[in-house]
Amino acid sequence: MKNNQCKAARALLGWSQPDLARESKAALRTIKNFESGKVEPQKLTLLALIGAFERHGLVMLKTGGVDYLASAHEGGSDR
Repeated sequence: MKNNQCKAARALLGWSQPDLARESKAALRTIKNFESGKVEPQKLTLLALIGAFERHGLVMLKTGGVDYLASAHEGGSDR
């Protein structure tokens, strides 16, 4: 997941950075630094962020986009 995907996914869900921190159990500072491009989180942190989004119906696309899981499976996904 790229930092812009993280921001886009949060926007789709109407989440703030603190919301994502709560849902993923990742540190708020890590999320802020990731989204601003200052750091690349550790793999486990990225998986926690992705997992939080997936539990709420989103999928990160290889093309760099974000989609809802249901529509990603219709007509094939580029995951």
